[in-house]
Amino acid sequence: MAYEAGRSFPNAEALNLLHAVGFDVLYVVTGVRNGAALSNEDSSLLADLNQVDEKGRTLAVTTMRSLLDTYKRLS
Repeated sequence: MAYEAGRSFPNAEALNLLHAVGFDVLYVVTGVRNGAALSNEDSSLLADLNQVDEKGRTLAVTTMRSLLDTYKRLS
């Protein structure tokens, strides 16, 4: 591949496609792993959460925390 040989470099569109299928784009560009990277599912959930108003956000966060607390107690 031309990327691996250093003869070509991915453009923003290619990087976006790589990210969409789960690649760590920071690593592709810099060679440094992004330990704080979210999974695509986590990113999608946060994007959805950011689309609701403050009341909906509070409800969603409170509900999620309650479910996680219950799960931890049962585990």
